[in-house]
Amino acid sequence: MFAGLSGMALTRTTRIVFVSLLAAVAFGLLTVAVATLSGENQWTIRYHLATREGALSLLSISAVISLPIAIPTGLAGGALAARMAQRAESERSLLGWVCRGAAYGALIGAMGVTVYFAVLNGIQETLKYFFLAGLGVPAGSMVGAIVGAYSHFFGRAAVREG
Repeated sequence: MFAGLSGMALTRTTRIVFVSLLAAVAFGLLTVAVATLSGENQWTIRYHLATREGALSLLSISAVISLPIAIPTGLAGGALAARMAQRAESERSLLGWVCRGAAYGALIGAMGVTVYFAVLNGIQETLKYFFLAGLGVPAGSMVGAIVGAYSHFFGRAAVREG
């Protein structure tokens, strides 16, 4: 499915981290875009979704805000998922993998957003950071669920091949 730069196959760990990173970036961009447009009127929303200039401005705003959080949390979540997959937990059901991934993803998402904004702005307004962690929980849980499902199916394929 994935091929390396010179046609070399990627390891199981690299694939899981790559899927985690891709999902974290995608859900980070989507979460910030939805949060940005949530308080706007219908004409502003239409402008950002229907015109090239509006879509590019929404994408650039989303990238600037979400990528500094999504990249480290995606890598951390992928490393955690790869470690769990290496423990030969292939007996775990799909639901078990998805639930565990969603729980760890929510935790990593909440901590990532809280720590990022606390480092960026200082510790003074701690309650505001916990409120912002609410943005990281749904995105992190969705990313965790996707990575958990991928780890389940990929682990089963690795067991069949090995």
